[in-house]
Amino acid sequence: MTETSLLRLLSAGSSRRFAEPGVKPNYASSRTVRISHIDLSLVIEPVEHTFTGQATLHVEPLLLHRGTATFDLDEVVVDSVVDGAGEPMDFHHANGVLEVDRVEGPTKITVAWHGENPTRGLYFTGPKASAPDRQHM
Repeated sequence: MTETSLLRLLSAGSSRRFAEPGVKPNYASSRTVRISHIDLSLVIEPVEHTFTGQATLHVEPLLLHRGTATFDLDEVVVDSVVDGAGEPMDFHHANGVLEVDRVEGPTKITVAWHGENPTRGLYFTGPKASAPDRQHM
């Protein structure tokens, strides 16, 4: 490729100059709340390849907020969602997104979940044929 053809390609006006062919744009979702603090508890069972967690999120609605707070939460089963007083909150969890309804003003939201054999973010290792003495981690 000549320098002239490379310059022509770069000046073609494409905003996706460096994207691989077939890769679709992936934009962050619009935030409706600000998380000011997270209290997190996580229990990992390496032998069983399971985990349980609980997070208390201190949130403050932003200008775009319309009553529903949306969080990314993938590869888990949500057990409960409660407010700062411990009262159950309405929520919907599907396709890696947790939506919590009726979030008004600064508040705390506590989410409890569990999962097993995640495919990313948390990895379990242990004995296998080539390393029978490897510890569970």
